[in-house]
Amino acid sequence: MNKNNEKDENNNNQKIMIALYYVYTPQFLSATNTTKHTTFQKELCQKLDLNGRIRVSYEGINGVLSGTLEHLLKYEEVAHEELVRVCLEEYEEKKKKEGAVVVAEEDVDVEMDVKYCHLRSDIPPEKQVFDSLMVKETREVVSLHEQKPKTWDEEGKKKKGYWRRRRRNRTNKKTSIVNQNQTTNDENVQRDAAQACFTAKEESNNISPPIAADSATTSNISSSSTSPSNATTITATKTKPLEELDLSKIPTAQHLSPQEWNEKILSSSSNAVLIDTRNIYESRIGHFTIPSIPTLCPNTRKYSSLPSIFKSNEFQKSIAGKEVFMYCTGGVRCERASSFLKALTDNSGSDEGEEKVWNESLKKPNNIYQLKGGIQRYLEEYGTNTTCTTTTTTNVEKQGTEVKTKNEEVDKEQKDSTTISSSLSSQNCLYRGKNFVFDPRRTDPVIGIVPTNGNNSQTTATTKHQNPTSHGNDISSSIVGRCLLCNKLHDDYDNGYAPVDEKESRCFRCRCLVLVCTDCRQHVICWGEKEEENDIEEEKKDSK
Repeated sequence: MNKNNEKDENNNNQKIMIALYYVYTPQFLSATNTTKHTTFQKELCQKLDLNGRIRVSYEGINGVLSGTLEHLLKYEEVAHEELVRVCLEEYEEKKKKEGAVVVAEEDVDVEMDVKYCHLRSDIPPEKQVFDSLMVKETREVVSLHEQKPKTWDEEGKKKKGYWRRRRRNRTNKKTSIVNQNQTTNDENVQRDAAQACFTAKEESNNISPPIAADSATTSNISSSSTSPSNATTITATKTKPLEELDLSKIPTAQHLSPQEWNEKILSSSSNAVLIDTRNIYESRIGHFTIPSIPTLCPNTRKYSSLPSIFKSNEFQKSIAGKEVFMYCTGGVRCERASSFLKALTDNSGSDEGEEKVWNESLKKPNNIYQLKGGIQRYLEEYGTNTTCTTTTTTNVEKQGTEVKTKNEEVDKEQKDSTTISSSLSSQNCLYRGKNFVFDPRRTDPVIGIVPTNGNNSQTTATTKHQNPTSHGNDISSSIVGRCLLCNKLHDDYDNGYAPVDEKESRCFRCRCLVLVCTDCRQHVICWGEKEEENDIEEEKKDSK
């Protein structure tokens, strides 16, 4: 028995996993220690054979790594010890300069929020891990404020990104010309994904399609709930940039564990509002779905667009006097977004004497909360692990899932909402769909399935990571995304391919990920396709 346990433990330690983590240090690191710690991180990962991306800042670290569970656990242990040591060193330096109180090692609170994530079962494992390591020193753990782009480096040479953008623009221009020259008979079919983005009907989950304009100046927010009647559209008007706040000195929102999150939301449902701080392509395939509680999903393409949204009068009206609940993928974006929102609600004056920060005629939010550990931590507690079953989205469709019209789907959702609302409890999963992640997997295999048909025993805290078929619901009940062309349920940007294969659907205009089902995908041309063919044709013309 003991030998079997040891064997299982060894196999588990050698299992390849993804570690998603961040930490804000209790003491800021000096420029010297930040540089030293960047080197330390690189050497540690190389020693443990870990690949991925790590951002090292004076205020903390944000990273995602792939490797064996044994090495990832060792990394967490050693990295934590080093951060404690560096913070103690900073405290000692502060004591010399300012006469600060001596801090003992056991009093240094360095809390690393680490989530260990499984690989997907529908694509090869070798295509889900990082093949290189990038550790870079950055200004912030996450950048809520847009940094000014730099075209020239210190030596006067143009950066690689400049040439990459120049080639991309040239390629897109040529591809657009090719599309314009297509025959009239094919125009209604062979249209690019960008056109689909802007002409597709509004989805039943009430999240607006991507917009062509720059999200930093004009963005849409739509209220997402199971009832389309709750849908509203909020537009952020163009305003001058906010003065950059030192968010590290502003308290974050109150952190709620997954269990506390459920209890608090359901107890204040009549006066609650959720804010999804992620980008549009993330919220399209998964978000919290709670009857009678609106979820504000900013249609942003980048995190730094949120300040413009938060400043809009329409947005402030939506959260005035409400219990505000914020969430993101792993929690790190809410750390700064919640601080920024608290700073705005606490300041009714003007920014540099030019614009109001908070509308004085509106009541401020009653409370602001954030989900500790984000969606990933929440699904660890309440999610359903799809690696337990061989059923996939494609298989579900092949088994005869009926593609209903938009109106029929809406009617069904309205009928079900009353049943779901009465059956939900703090032990139920309130998140529906997939969790978008920024690693080679694209999405995490642990998904959220909201109880249906009054089934109150679905996914609970005591039965986490169960097989979807064990409680009478298949994976199709978790799909919230829809194809932008035919409106069929669809939530796979890569259509069965691994993300590293680069077969995903992207908008021609903004390169944003878009949902196009497998049937429609063969009739559209997306950004980045036919580049080689166009380059060859151009070379032939140049040679003549």
